[in-house]
Amino acid sequence: MKLKEGVYTSKELCNMLGYNYNTFKQNKGKTFFSKLQQVCSIEKTGSGKGTKYIISNISNSNIDINKRKTRENKGRKEYTTMSDLFKAPIVNLLLTRDNGIFTGTIDNWLVHTSLVHKGFKNKNEKFINDCDSLNSMERDFFCVEGQSLHYNFVQALEKLRKSNDISWYKVRMVVETTTVNGKKRDVHRCVKDDDELAKLLKFENDFNRRFAIKDRNDLLYGNSKYNIKRNTTRLKEYDSKLRKEIDRALGYKYTYTAYMVALSDNSDYNRSRLTHEYCNDFNMDSIKDAIYQYRASRAKIRQDKTKERLSKGFGIPKELVLLTESEIRLLQYEETYIDKWLQLYNEYIHNTESKMAR
Repeated sequence: MKLKEGVYTSKELCNMLGYNYNTFKQNKGKTFFSKLQQVCSIEKTGSGKGTKYIISNISNSNIDINKRKTRENKGRKEYTTMSDLFKAPIVNLLLTRDNGIFTGTIDNWLVHTSLVHKGFKNKNEKFINDCDSLNSMERDFFCVEGQSLHYNFVQALEKLRKSNDISWYKVRMVVETTTVNGKKRDVHRCVKDDDELAKLLKFENDFNRRFAIKDRNDLLYGNSKYNIKRNTTRLKEYDSKLRKEIDRALGYKYTYTAYMVALSDNSDYNRSRLTHEYCNDFNMDSIKDAIYQYRASRAKIRQDKTKERLSKGFGIPKELVLLTESEIRLLQYEETYIDKWLQLYNEYIHNTESKMAR
């Protein structure tokens, strides 16, 4: 049978694709979802018996879920150590909550775990929502470092889930304008009703298809997998039309994704175990120093590669000097990129007196 977009329980997905539900339960769906995520986007919502999966962005509706995998996906090995560094701050934050549960956007999580300074959230939101208001170096910095932080945070959540230390899932949030005592204010609400979630999902997928993208991030960051280049002009058009059409169609001001995270076991014994495993030698400055060393080395590599490339004759045409990409390439070639990168890193992520040797 064909895979269709919608909101399903795990059993409904197995029945749809002819997959043995008992096999699914034996390894908690790991094999099933590793194959399924190759052809679609999957978002988990709810928990326990109320868990459901949002299926969207299907690239191949005729997937044979029972076909044996012949090549193991190795993933992004270079990020393994860095994402491991995120685990202790996440567990440490959860242990400070009596019920072990915390919901927030990734930027909120990064601030509350102290992985970044408070100013990072506001500046990164400005990059996401109005990137042309930033200068070229700021745009480069938040595009590269923001993506890295978001990616590694989610990878850390997944590693903690696989080791049965936490449970986590995404929740879709909508913002609606209401009137209270004659004053208008925004109300943030989690979408829990399946029918409402399905309507929102269909609207977003239909809207994204008109722009030939999978989601908004394709225009903000670019997507090399689908040969989509970062396009801020197109992004402004996308945002303007989306605000008007989602209000007219569904009555929302805007929507976003938040993360519900909880300890898998909130007992005193498990809290003691997690404290011993992750937090006995917890030192936030040491963790941030280690993350900085890795990110600084990547910035140095970007600078050196650009210098090498341009020194071999790939110069910058005069008519392109004012473009963002060319400005960044000039900074890299002149070896001033690292100093400017370090200034921003100190201001928004982690203050450090150590500078890289050129």
